[in-house]
Amino acid sequence: MKIGALYALLSVITWSIISVITRFCLLNYEANILVFASMQIFAGGVALLLIRKPVTAEGWKAGVGYSWLYTLLQIFRNFFLAAVYLYITSTETSLLINIEVVVTAILAYIFFKRRPHSSDIVGMLVITVGIILFIRTLPEAIQLRVSILVSLAVLASCTRAIVVEKTTIASPNTSVRQISGFTMFWGGTSVMLFLILIALVEHYFAKELMAVPFSMLYLPKLTEIFHPMTIIAACVTGFLLTSLSTYLYYATLQTATAETFMTFRAFQPMLTFGLEAWIAVYSIDLRPDLDTRDYILACIIILGSLLILIMPPKRVEENRSKQYMTD
Repeated sequence: MKIGALYALLSVITWSIISVITRFCLLNYEANILVFASMQIFAGGVALLLIRKPVTAEGWKAGVGYSWLYTLLQIFRNFFLAAVYLYITSTETSLLINIEVVVTAILAYIFFKRRPHSSDIVGMLVITVGIILFIRTLPEAIQLRVSILVSLAVLASCTRAIVVEKTTIASPNTSVRQISGFTMFWGGTSVMLFLILIALVEHYFAKELMAVPFSMLYLPKLTEIFHPMTIIAACVTGFLLTSLSTYLYYATLQTATAETFMTFRAFQPMLTFGLEAWIAVYSIDLRPDLDTRDYILACIIILGSLLILIMPPKRVEENRSKQYMTD
């Protein structure tokens, strides 16, 4: 239990660091979000390949399909979160991401027929109301775009959690983590090659024709793909942090109960705010411009997460889902 709590704490700290550093790089270096997200996955895959353990042929066959799906969802999640950081702060994003609790409960019922406890539903309703009201405090011009991007990031993240759990149920002895380095490396490489191909077409053949889709879909130009600071920042953060996040993600799922994880997960927005405030002392100010109403709504969202933790009566641990372990 102690090691599970340690993994859960390290996971939440790592997610907070990744979110703040990613937003810092996107704003400070004007990195393209697709390039940055893809290179992070690529570099994370390289790091995991270096620490991988041997996998049997049976284990590979059982886990490689799930690992490819995991990697695809990870790429989508990283991209959509990076897009969100262009409009709101990491702290505000971590608050909105709490809607994962609601989405994972729905997915767990669809795939595993697990009905949420009545007190869980109370907490989910509190979270939903708090998030809706918080979104309405954002500038009207970005409310819809932020809502869509957060929803897509949450859907990818929650589906990824279901994939991990289904893998564990279908093949308990298969460690998808050992295969993830391979799929993340080749997944990131494939996306980068695709982006380079599209950028070459735009550069040499169809600048005017592709101007609109490039701006709408965040597609990078050649200069953005080979931008030195983007490459360095993405590869360093991917190698050190994305790989660590993936490692801790699987370790937490294997060793911690949902209650333990939720204890730490509920306070992630405060950790993120602390990191943004600390960076503001030494570099650019990334802190959100929050008023009293925003702080109240943030407390309501966090309260909803805590209600799920403290309200239910004592449960049988085997029946308690780990569906909330999303980042």
